Amino acid sequence: MDQSGSLDSRSKVGRYGIPSALALLIAAIVLWDQTARRPVPGPTGMPAPAVAPIPSSPYRNTQPGVAYVGDEVCARCHAEIARGYRGHPMGRSMSEAPGPEPAANGVVFTAGDLVYSVLQRGGKVVHREERRDAQGRTVESTERAVHYVLGSGRRGLAFLVEHDGGLYQSPITWYAETHRWGLAPLYEMQNLHFTRSITPGCLFCHSNRIDVAPGRPPVFHGLTIGCEQCHGPGALHARRPEPVDGRDWTIVNPADLEPRSLRESVCEQCHLQGSSRRPQPGRSAFDFRPGLPFDAFMVVSWARGDPIATIRAVGHVEQMRQSTCYRESGGELGCISCHDPHQLPAPEERVAYYQGRCQECHAERGCSLPRPERRAQQPDDDCTACHMPRSPAGDIAHTAITVHTIPRHRPMQR
Repeated sequence: MDQSGSLDSRSKVGRYGIPSALALLIAAIVLWDQTARRPVPGPTGMPAPAVAPIPSSPYRNTQPGVAYVGDEVCARCHAEIARGYRGHPMGRSMSEAPGPEPAANGVVFTAGDLVYSVLQRGGKVVHREERRDAQGRTVESTERAVHYVLGSGRRGLAFLVEHDGGLYQSPITWYAETHRWGLAPLYEMQNLHFTRSITPGCLFCHSNRIDVAPGRPPVFHGLTIGCEQCHGPGALHARRPEPVDGRDWTIVNPADLEPRSLRESVCEQCHLQGSSRRPQPGRSAFDFRPGLPFDAFMVVSWARGDPIATIRAVGHVEQMRQSTCYRESGGELGCISCHDPHQLPAPEERVAYYQGRCQECHAERGCSLPRPERRAQQPDDDCTACHMPRSPAGDIAHTAITVHTIPRHRPMQR
């Protein structure tokens, strides 16, 4: 029976026949996320794994008892930075529906015998999945109202729905680079319809801080990635800054962190994926504070022979570490050597901005290609066009990544 007219129509998961192995996989994902948030007991009769001490830091806000204050408090003194950051992709990482969703009202794509629609109804965005028979008649239908939108819209958008106290990913995704709607990543291999659970671990790099309680959706303390995710909790600094010789030990400035591995740990929270990530015993990614080593909280590993380890959509750090630039810098080269974490350069300034970053190290020994030949190939004289080209991501369809291995010669196009 067609139930497309009701937002409360029940999911037909049983009719779709998800195999038991997949159900076990879903349970494993949920279990991983739960264990990421609490100590893991050892086997019966055995003590739990020892928790290694966290290295000390001169920054006082690395201590777990220091409170978060939220972006509005930070913006009182840093208004210009806050305005610029609102245009940065990290400053637009998540929003309430409808968010930046492209206008659509009707069928957006089909996948096999399933038809997917994006509907505008009563001020809400509704996603519909229908199964149709050979005559085109709807025989099953599920609808969910979209509550949240993940992504800034530069690469794509994912959509989250609430159901029975939980948060789930819609099977419908917008791929901005190819300007098309399609199944969400992984759904092409096994369509979970509206039952892919969104765990706190999923939200760690797409939202600000969250509170989780069983049986209800997470409570967000700010949807977008906030100031304190890179600078650490701000209560001490907001109450009374204490600058000493040009440095304030009440708040972390990632640019000042030494050794440089601590600076990179701030970015590694979300930009170091590897083949797998797991929490250290008794800790989780949510315990991390900027100014501390990320590997004290999470273990990132690489499987031998992983064919897409460095071409995943989130593989920037892995690629950078393979680059000659990184190796010859002795680790001085880092993410913020090239990227302003607060503001993107305007489109008309992009080429000059990144060319300037390259010339900080290559001013005396520039491009080996003669300028006339170089300008014939690249009228804009864009260093990144040859040395950081775009390449298809290995794990997300319809999406390209910027190659961060910084090859000396432009790779052959695939």
